[in-house]
Amino acid sequence: MSLFCCPVGHAENPPETWSVEKIAPRTWVISTGVSSYARISSYGTKRAAQDAIDYSWAPLYNRETAWYEGSTLLGWRPYEPRPCKNHPTVDEHAFDLDEERFGPQD
Repeated sequence: MSLFCCPVGHAENPPETWSVEKIAPRTWVISTGVSSYARISSYGTKRAAQDAIDYSWAPLYNRETAWYEGSTLLGWRPYEPRPCKNHPTVDEHAFDLDEERFGPQD
């Protein structure tokens, strides 16, 4: 299970685009970026939600980036491209991560 539907959804929603929103008394949520609004998780305080981005969710996002690039991660199955209902016209086999954000691809 990944945070986003496919490599395209992943690249469109980096942690820098996420926000912490108050939705009810003592309920703060982490919402994802611009292209596919979703709620990642909820917390009792704003500080806990912000810390979760820095110490849990952003590191997971970075591991998923490596996974999509083909790295072998302990305990993770190798990435296998699948059709994506949210990005049906994108050829996932030709997906190229943004070099500006992730560095040159080998």
